[in-house]
Amino acid sequence: LAQPHHPQYKALNNYILTRAFFDLSDVPMFFHCFHSGSSTPRDDRLWMLALLSHGLRAEEDARLCGGRHVLELLLGFSDSSLADPPARRACLAVLLRASGTA
Repeated sequence: LAQPHHPQYKALNNYILTRAFFDLSDVPMFFHCFHSGSSTPRDDRLWMLALLSHGLRAEEDARLCGGRHVLELLLGFSDSSLADPPARRACLAVLLRASGTA
């Protein structure tokens, strides 16, 4: 939020400003970034995967991702032909963090 030149600044700012409250049972902006229709969908996806990888810290975080089917989506995506090597590595990093082994 403090870096207006960041590629995700506009999307993140719009997300925050259009909500009166945050739903704590959701993974904010995951589906928007992961299925992005922007001109840089790969960058949006990698940014979200990095954010998830760094943000998964507790068992509750992994449970929240599991409840929203984030982990299943990452498993399917990482095995698809749409995932390039950096995206596969990022998916694996999230899955390892969620399993508690990283």
